[in-house]
Amino acid sequence: MKRLARFALFALTITLLLQSCFRPRVEEEQEERLEDSATIQATYALDDLDACVSGIWKMDVYAIESKFQDLNIAPSMTVIAPSELTIEFRDDNTFGLFGLVAMRMELPSGDYFELDGTHSASGGYQADGRTITFIGTVNDIKYGTMRAYIDGELQEGLFTDEDAPPIAPPVTGFPGAATYECSEATLSLNYTMLSSNVTEMWTRVSP
Repeated sequence: MKRLARFALFALTITLLLQSCFRPRVEEEQEERLEDSATIQATYALDDLDACVSGIWKMDVYAIESKFQDLNIAPSMTVIAPSELTIEFRDDNTFGLFGLVAMRMELPSGDYFELDGTHSASGGYQADGRTITFIGTVNDIKYGTMRAYIDGELQEGLFTDEDAPPIAPPVTGFPGAATYECSEATLSLNYTMLSSNVTEMWTRVSP
């Protein structure tokens, strides 16, 4: 059981690292990120800003699952509720993403494992009406406790964040650039990752 659980945790960890999903920081960390964003703005002199892109957008569980399937990582893994992501494109050419993604790994026996990944990221961006470029992106991940459903019984606390393999979030988990289409209600990002064509569909929350 423990060997199987460790294998599942490792697989889920790799999967979660490939997701663009993030959460808000505590106040002190938010202030640090604002300082980092100001540094990025000054360093890269970002100037292209598409007013349509500016604002707050959300990606629901169905859109996240669609993106995950685009990556063709593992057919036995799926994104489940309450997964939801939020991205904010600010008028100072900085952005922040936050949210939670819950992954489920199905086993041939019908049993399954679940693990939540709460992520945060920030950096700079510019959008010229066709291509959005992300610069100086910084990622962070916090894992929840893995849940196992074996023989109809729930087992929790098998592993916690401290037990997760020491793998740093790869920068490649976030695109360097993407083509996009923007309207009053929706924003679609299209890019290539892991040799796959990926589409992200976002819905506007506020301007």
